[in-house]
Amino acid sequence: MRAIDLGGADAVLARLADGLDTRLGTDGAGADLAGGQWQRLALARSSMRETPLLVVLDEPTAALEPIAEYEIFERVTRLARHRTERYGAITIAITHRYSMARTADLIVVVHDGGLQEIGAHDDLMAYCGRYAAMYARERDAFLEPHLEPAPSRTSTESSGTSRRNCASDL
Repeated sequence: MRAIDLGGADAVLARLADGLDTRLGTDGAGADLAGGQWQRLALARSSMRETPLLVVLDEPTAALEPIAEYEIFERVTRLARHRTERYGAITIAITHRYSMARTADLIVVVHDGGLQEIGAHDDLMAYCGRYAAMYARERDAFLEPHLEPAPSRTSTESSGTSRRNCASDL
């Protein structure tokens, strides 16, 4: 039950006629679930082993609505950090969600089949490459979805320091 809670799948389990004994499937022989429900169960399965050395999560919150995504993301992040500190485990999260990527110890940017950038969030933002541009676009889409991304420019902030806007530097 701990894994179900960590995966945020307790509500999914509560709706299943036979609980954990419910047969699942998309072929009509079992109960079919919505995309986000399948994703929650997959996250729960990734939490079943108490001390894994490696956990790979491929788009772990892509099928979830923003509030549920945030809640699951917080759980996954806490669990990954705990496993790293306690057992030396490695968690690899493959994601297009820059809000998720920003908390990683190391971010690897792959583009056109090759490694393009590598570093921590702050370093990649300062580098002002593809990661910074895409991060800014995702952030700006949530802040002002009706506006076009700002053109690339150098502006002076209130602190008097120069800061480059990377939003259109792709």
